[in-house]
Amino acid sequence: MAISSEEGNPEEYRQTGSAMKKIMMIIPTLTGGGAERVASLLSHEWSKNHDVTVVVFTLENQIFPVSGKLIDLNLGARKSILMRKIYRLFHRTVVLSKIISRTKPDLIVSLMESANIPAIIACSVKGEKGKLKVSVHGNPQEIRNPLTRLTLRLLYPLANSVVAPSVGVEKSLFDLGISKDSLSVIPNPAKVKLSIELPPHPLDNNKPYILGAGRLDPLKGFDDLIRSFALLPDPELTLVILGKGSELDRLQILTSDLGISNRVIFPGFINNLEPWFRHAECFCLTSKSESSSMVIVEALGYGCPVVSYDTDFGPREILLDGHVGALVAKGEIEALASKISVVINDDGLRADFISRGHKRYLDFQPEKVARLWLT
Repeated sequence: MAISSEEGNPEEYRQTGSAMKKIMMIIPTLTGGGAERVASLLSHEWSKNHDVTVVVFTLENQIFPVSGKLIDLNLGARKSILMRKIYRLFHRTVVLSKIISRTKPDLIVSLMESANIPAIIACSVKGEKGKLKVSVHGNPQEIRNPLTRLTLRLLYPLANSVVAPSVGVEKSLFDLGISKDSLSVIPNPAKVKLSIELPPHPLDNNKPYILGAGRLDPLKGFDDLIRSFALLPDPELTLVILGKGSELDRLQILTSDLGISNRVIFPGFINNLEPWFRHAECFCLTSKSESSSMVIVEALGYGCPVVSYDTDFGPREILLDGHVGALVAKGEIEALASKISVVINDDGLRADFISRGHKRYLDFQPEKVARLWLT
């Protein structure tokens, strides 16, 4: 187990008048995912006023920084047989129990199912269930394993609160069998840093482009985005897809089959997203499923108009039923191309989306979201 201290000095904030809390966050990793980004943002915000400890199962491939004390359990996931997985769960639970006893936190927040389960068991053993809030970041409708569904149905009500990032996820958890009394909705925080001056155009040729971003995974539906882009009539338009993942080769083959490989760019994982969002004609999300969508909120913050699939939940809530961005029925590739064309060519609509989008983005500021967790 490795322990280190990161930025954040609670002592200097004792004059705020609010009682300082000991907050423990538990998350499997700090790699490049939505839950990891949430953990990073919340830790930075809470550390301004509280004593924060972040516990991770492994620090391998860490991308997101955190504030406060950082504890690495060195108990990361490994491909293994069932008995080893059960032992790893037992091991994580025992170690978490010891840390909870030693640090005596006032609030315990766990993020993602693989952290939620050992956190619930550990808090139950130590009699600390009333301090635990578990956060669900996946789509509960995608949980097909009956044993997993039963485990969540039995264990989640033992936590003080089960937090969903959207009303849709809350409803799905209720349908899974979680009591309404145990559920609450707190949106994922999002924060963008805007330069005073507009950053340089990220493409060498300064050509206009449509932007997509996310893990290159079948669930993200980038094949639909590519097929839709191929229907757009402007030959000067480029499609940029940021991110990395297992689908890269298949997506590149698809662009070749459609004859647009010279107009589709895959820059990989990008740390500084600002230039890409601020120069894009619009941002497109074509996920087959979303529990929420931080990348949509970030696009709004950067002033980039959004065109999104209307998934079961997530984008519709963020875009306020299409008031601050365009929604298209999931899988409707021709309709998506048509809507993209409207958004990038209608200056009045673009201006409205940018203005409304900025106001909506302010609802997801970390300081607002962090306070909701402490309520």
